[in-house]
Amino acid sequence: MMKSVRIAGLVSMVSLALTWSSSALACGGFFCSNFPMDQVGEKIVFSLDDEQVTAVIQIQFAGDAEDFSWVLPLPSEPVAEGGMEISSEELFVQALSRTNPTFTVNWNGVDQCAPYWGMNMLDFAAETSGDGAGGAEPSVEVLQVKEVGPYTASVLKSNDADALSAWLTENDYDQPPEATPLIAHYVAQEHVFLALKLQQDKGSGDIAPIKVQFSEPEGACIPLILTAIAASEDMPVYAWILDESRVVPKNFFNVGINMAKVDWFDQGSNYIDVVTDAVNEAAGHGFVTEFAGSSDIMKESLYWEGRFDAVSEMAALTHPQDFYNAFVDSGLPANAQTLALLLQFIPVPDYYEGEQMSFYNEIPWNNDHSEYLDQLEFDAVTFVAAIEEVIIAPIMDAQEMLDSNPYMTRIFTTISPDEMDRDPIFVNAPGLGDVSHEHVAEGTGICESGDDGSVITGVQLTLADGTVIDVEGSWSPWDNSPPEEAVSVDGESLDVLASASEISLLGDTGGLRVIAPDMVEFEDNQIDLTASGINPSTEEETTGGETSGTPGATPVPTNNPEDSQAPTLETSIDEESGGCSTQATHQPVVWMFLLMFLALSRRSVAAYQTGQKP
Repeated sequence: MMKSVRIAGLVSMVSLALTWSSSALACGGFFCSNFPMDQVGEKIVFSLDDEQVTAVIQIQFAGDAEDFSWVLPLPSEPVAEGGMEISSEELFVQALSRTNPTFTVNWNGVDQCAPYWGMNMLDFAAETSGDGAGGAEPSVEVLQVKEVGPYTASVLKSNDADALSAWLTENDYDQPPEATPLIAHYVAQEHVFLALKLQQDKGSGDIAPIKVQFSEPEGACIPLILTAIAASEDMPVYAWILDESRVVPKNFFNVGINMAKVDWFDQGSNYIDVVTDAVNEAAGHGFVTEFAGSSDIMKESLYWEGRFDAVSEMAALTHPQDFYNAFVDSGLPANAQTLALLLQFIPVPDYYEGEQMSFYNEIPWNNDHSEYLDQLEFDAVTFVAAIEEVIIAPIMDAQEMLDSNPYMTRIFTTISPDEMDRDPIFVNAPGLGDVSHEHVAEGTGICESGDDGSVITGVQLTLADGTVIDVEGSWSPWDNSPPEEAVSVDGESLDVLASASEISLLGDTGGLRVIAPDMVEFEDNQIDLTASGINPSTEEETTGGETSGTPGATPVPTNNPEDSQAPTLETSIDEESGGCSTQATHQPVVWMFLLMFLALSRRSVAAYQTGQKP
């Protein structure tokens, strides 16, 4: 039997995370103010161990500290010891950089051309706005209150959504009116609620990822229905799942990417757009597997023996400038968490008018700060203790989590609010092969000299699946990419090719069955009839590695609506799955892990950029 893995989703009212490169010295300082911001989107790492789920969530927030509040429904109370802890930003930096898709061309015969390197919420609200505990006196029970890093964490249980909403409001957990019917849904499921807010002496810069451990026999899921409240168009969603084998969506389509649509000449700069188009071809309900393989890819990515040995010696450095210089050379990452500690122990002086990071970059060389630093009250011993607690211990813990399971799957999608009408469920599919994040094409071409310098002509790229991309005409090597109209596959221009190489669904034997393009809408509607799981068609399943197919080709339809074995509404509840709902108007979710609403400020930021390799 395949093991269910339900993955949590994040609803972010305001989402912006600033993460700086751990090798920012290349741009002139430990912190680099012009280093690209990490992408907006949802990012979460899961580790599964039988009925124990460990989830590390990157909490993203931009705004005033007093506006920050975050509420997380959980199917069970966090475990007493270590059930709530802060984690490390570095986990997400490394998970992104080590598994990001890459697109490389091996060029032949072009040595003289160097630049070649070149959802419906009303129905859901009506369904979930019942009396909670069947007329019992409304109450809110506080199960736990503790400090977790910069947060005050309260674990709550209630039998009445209005009472819980009132408690949250009275205790400064601001929330939009739309949240109450959604809270009612989880109250009806007897979930507990983890509520976080910043401690009075903390600012928004102290916000850190949080690790939550809880018991859940059925795993976790992404409740996208709720995410629609505040999601942006084509919002990126990432999840890394550490488990015994590869995982794939059960009630969403598995989508393969037409690699011919990727801009190989500019290192895949349009990759996110291709994913978005491919998922849209899968009725907006699809996930791409970007990496699946041994978790050794994350081995010693965060911690290795001796990495932080120099930190303990810094306790003897009594002058802040000496301390900072050692801080830079200590192996500590440059990110929001290290910046927050510097702001606490070596605060930016009132006279300084530049950016915070610029001040720290100036400490080693700008003598204008000497008088300020000489007079600053400085406690190196306490600073080192804070570094060990806030930076080093979470990094070591995250590395231990990465090493806890033999396999990692990275899944990705972009999804818009009107497409968030179903909660994706993920299951183990050990019969499927690995998926590499490294994509390589073989390229041949001619570089000729012209009146205006070198021009590129006669280019062909051969992809790993044998697809040949032809580029006609000529263009300057300094333009990076040729005009799109010059690029073709088998004589067809790129704009007429599908962005999905293959759209498939998981069959009951663990293989993938290919869905013909003209059957995608029908199959998508069939999924809407079931609360979980899909019966297999008679179509042959594939059990190999990445989903494959000829770009732009149309698979032969083998699914006929009259012959389909997809379940009807009467057979839609799968008892083994725990009943995670797949549509807003279906039966309530029995087991679900949800990041319900974050940072209840009305501001939102929509931007995306892939992570950078350190």
